[in-house]
Amino acid sequence: MNCFCFPGAKTSLLGGATENVSPPVFGFSARLKLSNGTADTTEIDMLCGGVIVEAKLTEVSFTTKPEAHIRRYADFDAHFDVNALPREGELIGGYQLIRNVLAAAQHNVKLVVLLDSRRPDLLQEWWRVHSSIRELPLRMRCGFRTWQEVAAESSQDLRNFLQEKYGL
Repeated sequence: MNCFCFPGAKTSLLGGATENVSPPVFGFSARLKLSNGTADTTEIDMLCGGVIVEAKLTEVSFTTKPEAHIRRYADFDAHFDVNALPREGELIGGYQLIRNVLAAAQHNVKLVVLLDSRRPDLLQEWWRVHSSIRELPLRMRCGFRTWQEVAAESSQDLRNFLQEKYGL
């Protein structure tokens, strides 16, 4: 995520003028509402302006959790069709994505999932979660970009960094 500290990197991620966008906040505390009236300790990878970012580059998956764990979130059923989510028995896939969508809903911001185009498995998992979002306006605020797209639109210094470090 440190690549978003490069000059101009926010523009390639957010796709437009970003001169008035505050600096990125890494490890943003979303404080998602839980059914028991408290909030969880979820950290979002990055908040930049009105966009939260879930970035996957070297991690293996979006993790799985038991359905009971995911149902702790106060607005889960309002925002998701549980039967459309990826699952294996009681384990639901895309847990990090689900939390990020809930954060986008709660904070009324956009969500960008940043994926490596060499990982179609992660893209497929994202589309399973994305298609389970109940409300069209929320679904429309949630999208994805590839690291390759961000690299292609970035400064030469950032492209070189991403090529050297990650082979992008």
